[in-house]
Amino acid sequence: MTLTLFRKPGSKRIGLKILVIGKTGVGKSIFGLTAPKSAVLDSEAGIALYEDEPEGKNIMLVANTQSYNELEEAIDDIMENQEEYGIESIIIDSESKFYGDINQAIMTVEERKAVKKGGDPLDSNLSIRSYGKIGQIAERLQNFKIDASGAGINIISIAQENDIKKFDKKAGTYEVIGTKPNMKKEAEYDYDIVLTLFKEGEGEDTKYFAKVGKDRTKVYKAGDVIENPKFSMWDKRTKKMKGKETLGTSFAKGSERSQEAYREEAAEEEKDAKTKVAELSVFLKSEGRDEDRARLLKTIKEDLGVKSLSKMTASQEEKVLALVKEFR
Repeated sequence: MTLTLFRKPGSKRIGLKILVIGKTGVGKSIFGLTAPKSAVLDSEAGIALYEDEPEGKNIMLVANTQSYNELEEAIDDIMENQEEYGIESIIIDSESKFYGDINQAIMTVEERKAVKKGGDPLDSNLSIRSYGKIGQIAERLQNFKIDASGAGINIISIAQENDIKKFDKKAGTYEVIGTKPNMKKEAEYDYDIVLTLFKEGEGEDTKYFAKVGKDRTKVYKAGDVIENPKFSMWDKRTKKMKGKETLGTSFAKGSERSQEAYREEAAEEEKDAKTKVAELSVFLKSEGRDEDRARLLKTIKEDLGVKSLSKMTASQEEKVLALVKEFR
């Protein structure tokens, strides 16, 4: 038996997907730069400070951009030329800026629509459809990162930390009840390791820590606090996978295929009965199925009582559509 979609289970080499969250100045970029042989997507121009410093010794390539399109192209480029470039890790610093670019791009489209309709662009708001588009683009980018991991490339996503607030009616103020990364909603689920960085003390007495939100590699447990976190703390896991065959996923392309299939289905559903009968008639004739074609037209005219495909009742149209499916 030939397996197509499925594969036999076994140990595969995948890159670690690490999400690093934190406020300003807690060492997020420094942690990212500890990853080996890195290509950095720098959306804040902050990595330039380390390029000629010891902290930047692992940097091999840098791209300064905030465009989500260029981020997608960069990941695709590295995956295609991984051996030539010698890249082992991709650092995205920061995810928040790229996510903001998606929102801004969609908002600009909404403003143009408002102007076209004679409205005020300042009054335009994101529609439910636009929010769906934002989620769709962000999800595609996440799939590109997962595919890069499947090709054996480490992904280090750095995100700014936002407070989750709840309004206290009695006090009349907002209360901070938690934190979340400023990026795609529920993005944490796509990562193997989630770290929230923080610091204690001031000046020379400052100490840097990471609290583990989750760790699929089982090197650390959720809730563990690590002092001076760095990528090499997971060397035990990465060395274990060295030399093994990569997983080689294609979730991004799979998502594109799903979208194309959906578009085709949606376009097919929008066709009326008259159009579908005409297309089926041409198809049957091209296939040499003249008897089926004659039977189709006879059934529509005599059994269903349709005198004109342009003037059918709702009941007749429903029956004609069901008939078309039978002949397909």
